[in-house]
Amino acid sequence: MGDDPGHAPQASPHPTTDRPARKTCALCGKDVTDIPRVKDRHGRYRCKPCETALARAILDPAPLPPPEPPKADIREWVPTLDGDGAIELAPDVVPTDPRPLTPPPSTNTRPGNAPPKCRHCGYELRGLLQPKCPECGNAVSLTRDERASVEAREALHDAYKKPILLIVILGLIVSAGPFILGGDDPLADAVGYWVKFAVRVATASVTTIMLLMVGVSMEGTILINTLRWAAALLAGTVTALIMSLAGPLVVLTPLLYMFVVLGVLWQLADGDIQDTIIITFVGVMAGYIALLVVSRM
Repeated sequence: MGDDPGHAPQASPHPTTDRPARKTCALCGKDVTDIPRVKDRHGRYRCKPCETALARAILDPAPLPPPEPPKADIREWVPTLDGDGAIELAPDVVPTDPRPLTPPPSTNTRPGNAPPKCRHCGYELRGLLQPKCPECGNAVSLTRDERASVEAREALHDAYKKPILLIVILGLIVSAGPFILGGDDPLADAVGYWVKFAVRVATASVTTIMLLMVGVSMEGTILINTLRWAAALLAGTVTALIMSLAGPLVVLTPLLYMFVVLGVLWQLADGDIQDTIIITFVGVMAGYIALLVVSRM
């Protein structure tokens, strides 16, 4: 029988072969089928020279290029003349000055240590204690630091003004008291009052400083506290002069003296009442002891 031409065998569309698939280097494209190669986790092949070069590049990278020179600062540019006598244009660069910009000064101040001036009339406002210019009468808007400085000066001014005013008024009363009350020697009595007053003020000031060591204090400088003590003790002395006319009630003089000194000292110091009571009691008692010691000398 002959072969049926209608049933001739056909070739397979997927021919099989024993030759392995071609493997190429992912970096240089070289055929690495029959030479040493490396396969990464993505299935890509690299030949041995490319793998060595890649490892060397990772372990010893190429040096970075040198940094570019800084750009010229337009604020440092100095205009010059070219050959034709024309002024050269400034370089078209962005300013690179790292210095921060400073805010404009206040409308009532000048830069530096110069005193502030009124923005309306130019009057110097150094030491101004009121929110108005004394020259033109316009309101002055002080900065926060200037306002704090003014308030500090006002507080210091009041701390000196109140005790000094009391010292002057009460001092006149103490000086005139012996002459008003009469006596064998009013001048000697007045001098005696002032001597006792000086001893008490000195003793009270020293005890106030010593009480600082145990945490009992009165706010203020040594001079301010001394003036407060002077005003309070003068008020107590005036009380003693008045009580000398009270007849049988004169026995209450030491108690009233203590209360008057405490009240004046508390009003002037405006501090903790407990500390003020301790300071007053210790200071007054130390003054009595100092007078007793001086009288025995």
